[in-house]
Amino acid sequence: MYIENNGQLVSWGGSTEERRQGRTPIAESHATIKVKDEITMSRCLTALEESDSRLAMPSMNGRPANYDWTIVYKDAADDGSGNIHFGVVWYDQDYYEAHRDTFKGRFHGHLFAQLGISADDFSVSHWNREYAAV
Repeated sequence: MYIENNGQLVSWGGSTEERRQGRTPIAESHATIKVKDEITMSRCLTALEESDSRLAMPSMNGRPANYDWTIVYKDAADDGSGNIHFGVVWYDQDYYEAHRDTFKGRFHGHLFAQLGISADDFSVSHWNREYAAV
């Protein structure tokens, strides 16, 4: 696959102060999803957008979530294949430790199958403010 500067900003997500609500992230995760075609790209971007909309809504207990999406962008080749890049910021250490690899779990596996991807299509790196790069 050859991608020639076809990057496109898709969403600012939780990258804005309005969404941070004065919170300081304790960790960040950076993810890339490899997609095989335009349909899969569209499905994955729609799923991220829907999840982002849910995170932007007030929670039932009135507190913001323990994590949020950050900027989402895509690199697409002429055949529609490419990469989706996005980040996750984490605001609670215990929650981060428990959920940082949740994309490998059964719930996400079922969701990914519907989107046409698998956990093997992900590359994820984590950075924890307390422990430096992990």
